[in-house]
Amino acid sequence: MQNNPEQKLTDTQIHRELGKQLARLDLWVEEEVEFPPYTVDWYVRILHAAFEADGDVWHSNRRARQERDTYLLARYGLAVIHLSEKNIGQEFLFLCQTRQVLDRLRVSADDRFDTFRMELSWA
Repeated sequence: MQNNPEQKLTDTQIHRELGKQLARLDLWVEEEVEFPPYTVDWYVRILHAAFEADGDVWHSNRRARQERDTYLLARYGLAVIHLSEKNIGQEFLFLCQTRQVLDRLRVSADDRFDTFRMELSWA
């Protein structure tokens, strides 16, 4: 989602639920981190990965979402993981599947972040 200072992005139940689930994985997560011109819902620095809470209304445009993810990967080396509204609530499945993804991301996180560190004002 592109930055819009008029709109508060985090005030949705699905967003808050994703944050709670990520916290249960004992990961240090940062909320709404900028990767210009975009902002990601949750960023896990140790994985150099973003997690997006995809509600039915806000993230229904798959093509735009794919273009955004492709840009974030090419520009910042940022892996983006989308979780749909219906899957976030399934705690056990989410935790098990996500742990496998996280283990794979952890292997390449430092290299991906170091390559694009200069592109980020906060890094």
